[in-house]
Amino acid sequence: MQGFISLHRKLKDNAIWADPNYLKLWIYCLFEATHKKHDQLVGNQIVNLKRGQFVKGRFSLAEEMNKGVKPKQRLNDKTWWRYLENLESWGMLTIKSTNKYSVVTIDNYDLYQDSSNGVKKETDQQKSNKSPTDDQQLSTNNNGNNGNNKYSAEFEEFWKVYPKKADKGKSYKSFKAKRKKHSLEVLVEGAKKYSNQMKKDGTEIRFIKNGSTFLNNDSFLDEYEEQKQQAREFKKSPEQIAQEELVRKMRGAN
Repeated sequence: MQGFISLHRKLKDNAIWADPNYLKLWIYCLFEATHKKHDQLVGNQIVNLKRGQFVKGRFSLAEEMNKGVKPKQRLNDKTWWRYLENLESWGMLTIKSTNKYSVVTIDNYDLYQDSSNGVKKETDQQKSNKSPTDDQQLSTNNNGNNGNNKYSAEFEEFWKVYPKKADKGKSYKSFKAKRKKHSLEVLVEGAKKYSNQMKKDGTEIRFIKNGSTFLNNDSFLDEYEEQKQQAREFKKSPEQIAQEELVRKMRGAN
């Protein structure tokens, strides 16, 4: 694919600027988006693409994003696709999926990627300052931050799944400290499991740990009921498994 794309200077004020993976993914999406309508053959099906759209699958996305990256720094296909879905939740793009492929649409593509009069359009936009979608293509929709981008995109991903929305500032400091030692996946999955356990137990919100406490105590590494059950199943001896199977067969015969 040839040509160029336009990037606004305000991209530096966006939360994704501080995260190399999100920044790389966003620029990749701009690279992939078609600048004119055309038909694309996907398998045996023709897909009609409009300006600002492209076809992508989970595995092909991971392959492209990991190209040239050191093995230890590569992310799996599920993680890259989750990052893409986060861009959608922040109002930067839209994903429409079928059982064979997904069409990704860059929101407000025409507003910023018009090569013929992009300079004039941006100047008019600055003068009028009336459009509610101003810089939406480059700025995430941080409703939780009231328009403030002081929190990183990774933290927002963690915060989205954490069950108690209190002391966000302290939680962010704790998150940054733990992120130096643990992967984002470990922190997010730990928060999800804790949240699921709290829901299962019917725990009142006042008894749920604040995010900072959860992180400072390494609670994201804790095992919860479901994990403990899986561990017990895993530790069963062959004799125990055979005996349980025999009991099940006997019950079935009766």
